[in-house]
Amino acid sequence: MATLYDFLYIDHERVKSIYAQLFSGLLGAIENVASESRTKSSEGQIGGSPLGHALLGSSATQNESKLEMLDPHDLILRDVLQGLHEENFIVSDTSSISPGNFILLNGTVSILDLNAYKHFIGIMPQFLEQPVTAPKKGKDKQIHKHHQKQAASLSQLISDVVPWSLQVIIEDKRSTAWGAINGNNLRDAPGNLMLKHGSTLVGEWYILGIVDALANQFGQKNTSFPEALEGLAQASEGIRAGFGRPDNFVGITPLLIFRKLLK
Repeated sequence: MATLYDFLYIDHERVKSIYAQLFSGLLGAIENVASESRTKSSEGQIGGSPLGHALLGSSATQNESKLEMLDPHDLILRDVLQGLHEENFIVSDTSSISPGNFILLNGTVSILDLNAYKHFIGIMPQFLEQPVTAPKKGKDKQIHKHHQKQAASLSQLISDVVPWSLQVIIEDKRSTAWGAINGNNLRDAPGNLMLKHGSTLVGEWYILGIVDALANQFGQKNTSFPEALEGLAQASEGIRAGFGRPDNFVGITPLLIFRKLLK
């Protein structure tokens, strides 16, 4: 019995690379040869009275073939899943995974479009630390305006510096994993998914990914940074902690997000 899948997200370039390595090349098209056999016959007679009649007949068989080129489309994705499984590349036990392993998780999937939240940053200063009654004159009014300008400048800085990416989080029975995805590889617009599901997709979904970092695992700090770049490195760590992968989540590069279709 065939299993049908609904692929929501495909990292096309990585999937094609993995396929080519598994099968020694990339499948561009499938050739299907359809053939038909036709028989043509003809009959006639010769002679006549008093010799009688003689019947003559002949037949010829013609074979026709037609070459059809079929687009493999999502067959490549199924082949990658099957090939990785058959070659035992996929690690199912998250307690024994390492960076570089393929992992297949299934459970609850949330897709967060941080770009949508970017627009709230600009209006945040209007709602943070606002007094019930704003001072109308004197020194207090000047201090209040100064604080507003500082808050607006900080909000603009955050808006400009933070990568407002698409993030995906999957919770299964074994662990919780986090990844960033390219919106161009989604088969549905992020806004449509938000309007349909909110932040969490309905139903059970699967993610095939590559493990980048274990929970509470981070790269060893590079001590050779020039002094001028040390502040940038520290800022990057702060942005990761505030807007990126949580410390206790496994970090993955999602290759496929999909679900099984039911009869």
